[in-house]
Amino acid sequence: MLSVKVKSEIFGITKPEAKIPEINLRLISEKITLKEVIERSVKEQIKAMQKISLTNTQIYDHLTHQYLDDEKIQQLASTGKISIHKSSVNIDLEMETQRAVRAFTKNRFKVFIDGRELSNLNETHPLYDGCNVTFIRLIPLIGG
Repeated sequence: MLSVKVKSEIFGITKPEAKIPEINLRLISEKITLKEVIERSVKEQIKAMQKISLTNTQIYDHLTHQYLDDEKIQQLASTGKISIHKSSVNIDLEMETQRAVRAFTKNRFKVFIDGRELSNLNETHPLYDGCNVTFIRLIPLIGG
């Protein structure tokens, strides 16, 4: 069994409590598609946040910061401010994994394995015990 370290980065967020915790993804196979890496990582990230007793609202906020999709951006931008806090929310693992995959296809974040950028969701990538996977959230500049 392989253990792969996965971390999520959003440049500009300096508060440690606002970041998704780093996880160790346990895999049976050395080869996995990028889509599977994203899906498995999101599920494990949610479990890790539940384990440290974050509320569903806090978990939703963390996931939304990392995997914000076009629909949500447009909805929030129409109010003049992108603020994602909800008073209560249920976390649906399948919905959150789908949202993350959709965000990747819209270039909302990039995925790197040991510094090598991955771009094809369905391509199989070789992994090894101890390799590092990094999700980097891209923040659009004002005006485009």
